[in-house]
Amino acid sequence: MTQEQFDYADLLLPHNYLGRAHDFYAASRMLPNFHPGFMPMWPQLALFGLAIELVLKGFLLSKGETAEKLKKSYGHNLQKLHSQSIELGLPENPRSERMISFINDTYAIHMPRHPDPQTRHRPVATVPQFFEDYDRLVQSVTEMIA
Repeated sequence: MTQEQFDYADLLLPHNYLGRAHDFYAASRMLPNFHPGFMPMWPQLALFGLAIELVLKGFLLSKGETAEKLKKSYGHNLQKLHSQSIELGLPENPRSERMISFINDTYAIHMPRHPDPQTRHRPVATVPQFFEDYDRLVQSVTEMIA
């Protein structure tokens, strides 16, 4: 195995995904409210969605899924990632399902990064209401892969 292959394989460790998820989650919590009274706050939604995605992908890697399958079969679809995680043993939690459903509606279609007039009618969830649910999800995943 070459040094490049070893370094890349090391990056695919589930704990590295969780560490990066933590970074994006922390960043989403520290953002100032750029437009008080105006929601959603798109940068926060993008960072929070990415944190959820990385937590779920880290869990799936710990259960034997490959990076290739994560990319091709699930992409950025949080609901698909969550469903597969439950199938592979992650405990079901109605609050996590609710959080993922709300965030996925905008995150999976890249609404935080790409404004689209055709999707303006979609309801958009505010992120802070889900911080405790995210913490519970991370705790469950951490316990399952420890």
